[in-house]
Amino acid sequence: MDITTNKKEEKEEFKLIRKTAKDIEIEVMVAKEIPNLIRKKLIEKKIDSYVYTPHPILNGPRISIHSSNPASELISASEDVENDLKEFKELLNKEFKKVKKEYKEENRKDVRKEKKPEKVVEDKPEKKEVKSVEEPKLPDEKLEKVGKHRGRSIKE
Repeated sequence: MDITTNKKEEKEEFKLIRKTAKDIEIEVMVAKEIPNLIRKKLIEKKIDSYVYTPHPILNGPRISIHSSNPASELISASEDVENDLKEFKELLNKEFKKVKKEYKEENRKDVRKEKKPEKVVEDKPEKKEVKSVEEPKLPDEKLEKVGKHRGRSIKE
């Protein structure tokens, strides 16, 4: 019995392209924005790195890092990006809670200020008598009704 057939195939999130003692290159398959965030963190630490896309049709962008210990620098930068994203998420949640609370308070004030609508009594419209107009009667001719009150003779 093969256990690997029962497991779902997991999508690769990144692919190691090249690794040497001073260089590392990774292709990102899922999140195309993450390599640029990592590159910015590495540049802040004065580490040589760049991001490029080999071809628009190919999978994803690649990040290349050149340093004395590129793997640890990559891990450190990715942790910094993760912490920044968590902080950003917390700030967004805090701001949305604040906005939601203000919105609820405004709605409560609006409900209190609104008066209940008064009952409007509509008068029933008077029935108007419609006078019927008789169609002209012509001898021996059949009439076709055109419009409301007109008649036209039909030639057979």
